[in-house]
Amino acid sequence: MNNPKRVALYIRSNQSNKNIADQVNPLAQACVDQGKCLVQIYMDRGISGLCLNPPSLLRMLEDAENGLFEEVMVHNLSRLSRRSIDVLTITKKLRAASVDLTVPDSRLDLNSASGRFAFQMMEATVELELYLQEGSE
Repeated sequence: MNNPKRVALYIRSNQSNKNIADQVNPLAQACVDQGKCLVQIYMDRGISGLCLNPPSLLRMLEDAENGLFEEVMVHNLSRLSRRSIDVLTITKKLRAASVDLTVPDSRLDLNSASGRFAFQMMEATVELELYLQEGSE
């Protein structure tokens, strides 16, 4: 029998007093429903999505590199960051560590060929926008 996939959850809320159960419970249930093993929950409370270095996010990326899990689940991509370029950077780091990124309620499956293609198109659009903002056209 195969070992269940080890999963980490990443939770971020910009309000420290906000109930994070709205993010944790559906993700934990998705792990159960899919027969996966929840090994860690990384949580940044009271931290803006514009923050470049949330401590739990940085710890999660380090643990990904160290092979503590094979998948990260988030409620939606904006929980990683409110800046597209940061989401893309985080996604690249996870891919480099052979860690899947899953957004259970999203139609975008980042682990399928078509989902990665759509995500890469979004990535190319962000890069073009940055290039144009720099005035290097």
